[in-house]
Amino acid sequence: MRRVRTMPKVYIVGAGPGDPELLTLKAVRVLEAADAVLYDDLVSPAVLGFAVRAERIHVGKRGFSHSESQENIHTLLKHTASIYETVVRLKGGDPAILSRVGEEIRFLRSEEIPFEVIPGITAASAMSASMQLPLTCRGISRSILYLTGHSKDGVHLEPLKTISLREQTVIIYMGLNALPDIVQTLINAGNPPSTPIAVIEQISLPGERRLQADLASIEELCSMEGAASPALLVIGDVLREFPAERIADRRQSIESKTDSERHAAGLLSQKAASHA
Repeated sequence: MRRVRTMPKVYIVGAGPGDPELLTLKAVRVLEAADAVLYDDLVSPAVLGFAVRAERIHVGKRGFSHSESQENIHTLLKHTASIYETVVRLKGGDPAILSRVGEEIRFLRSEEIPFEVIPGITAASAMSASMQLPLTCRGISRSILYLTGHSKDGVHLEPLKTISLREQTVIIYMGLNALPDIVQTLINAGNPPSTPIAVIEQISLPGERRLQADLASIEELCSMEGAASPALLVIGDVLREFPAERIADRRQSIESKTDSERHAAGLLSQKAASHA
């Protein structure tokens, strides 16, 4: 009897910040069922490991370096959906925050390809949890502003020229390479050089690190410590209220997990996925 091919479907999935235990149960289930996965540059190998039966296609996108064009990604989405039933577009963090998911949604709609978006934990949320750093706090910060450190045309500083950091937390993704320009623009906008700023590297991973100073000295600190991407910039008075020395080293908590704990976590994800 001839098998009738079911309608293909594309899942745009948030891969989270890197720690596979921060994936949603739905994301794990879809990855395990995927026939093809188109994944971004910053998706961790541990997360990609859930796609055990899929063809894996790297479509890395990273600022200031060679990246797959968005048009090529669209072509690959259309092609894989034409030959596979379950296609996953795996994007770092949360697809809806500072990614080009809007362009992919428009493309899939125009091609009448069924799709679904599965959210993920964005780097700022993971950082807030692991660093025990609230992004808003009564009397200190009443709002959060998410920005990207670059655009398709290069460094993106225009929004910073009028920003006041008073009672506000600013999160800048992909901003480390533009740190000198970001700092100068914020000071020129009238923000005190003593305003606290932190650079958080490798969020949610064993190498996670927080480098904190103020606007006047953060560049020197990053140079001395060899700060490297991927990193998140956090700016605002919540950093002064919740300093780094009061938090535990995340690397120790990750590395101290016993084999039995890791095995139990793996079994839990398998059972949850099978019942989702």
